[in-house]
Amino acid sequence: MTGTRHVHLVGSMNLPTAEQAMSLAAERLGDALLRLPDGEPGPRRGWVFYQRPMFTHHRLLEAADGRRGTAGILAPRVVRPGVRAEDLEFPELGYAREAQTSYRWFRQARDEGRVAPGTRFQVFLPTPYGCLTAALHPSALPVVEPAYEAAMLREVAAICAAIPHDDLALQWDVCIEVLQHDGRLMPVPWDDAAHRARVGRLTAAVPADVHLGVHLCYGDYDGRHSIEPLDAATLTALANLVTAEAARPLEWVHLPVPIDRDDEAYVAPLADLRLAPGTELFLGLVHHADGVAGARRRLEVAERVVAPGVGIATECGIGRAHTTAEILELFDIHAAVARA
Repeated sequence: MTGTRHVHLVGSMNLPTAEQAMSLAAERLGDALLRLPDGEPGPRRGWVFYQRPMFTHHRLLEAADGRRGTAGILAPRVVRPGVRAEDLEFPELGYAREAQTSYRWFRQARDEGRVAPGTRFQVFLPTPYGCLTAALHPSALPVVEPAYEAAMLREVAAICAAIPHDDLALQWDVCIEVLQHDGRLMPVPWDDAAHRARVGRLTAAVPADVHLGVHLCYGDYDGRHSIEPLDAATLTALANLVTAEAARPLEWVHLPVPIDRDDEAYVAPLADLRLAPGTELFLGLVHHADGVAGARRRLEVAERVVAPGVGIATECGIGRAHTTAEILELFDIHAAVARA
């Protein structure tokens, strides 16, 4: 399929294996895809909860309410008395091993012509701050963050060492930070200087010849955003912040568009978007419930504000669809909108 627009797959695909996810996506979307992910099968489907054992089973962390064993397994973690930041370390987090396994299938499929030439293998990583905030009591964050971020950046280095750079794309999934900036849900206030520094460190860890993108997200609780954006103002502000603070250019930025927002008021803040030259904008305006017609309607409204030719995606992972049939329908919706 030769599309007039690019398609971006945001995250999980809710399919049993990486091979099936990549096969179906490549078959249905063809060269509209610049980058092909493995669908995050198995425990990675739970996003940051894939990392929960790193905290619940860490010997220097304990439940904030003092409960031990099974009773305290879901409680936010705090550091044990007397533990210092330099005492903490984390083992490998699992992302590099998963990426290497999926990449072997990707390379074989591309060599056999089942994936379009020039397509890159795409890896998703949650920001360390997102993983930490989902698992820790706020008081523990300053102590634990340096060691856990270092572990995540070792995963990045291992991925980049194992996969040829001209075959690789990496996406940072940014959710907790979006919700904090929005200010209506998260109890912890936005710390502008700290988040700018985090952007610099995370983007500096990705070599310049690896494609790099950012997915800005309002969460995915039971198939819906944790809180619906009032408009695209927070997303625009954070896209501009990431662009300004990135240590290297970004290849793409992805922003969600809720299903009930086909009005110009939602996308109006995008007029202030200041992406760098060469950074492609993807809007998450494809929804299973209203199909091609709804996606085209939202796209038409958006392109009154942003330059024509914007890429398309779902607002969050395709993992919100729970059957193979629904996922194939979503792929077909993308393909139809990309061809239009």
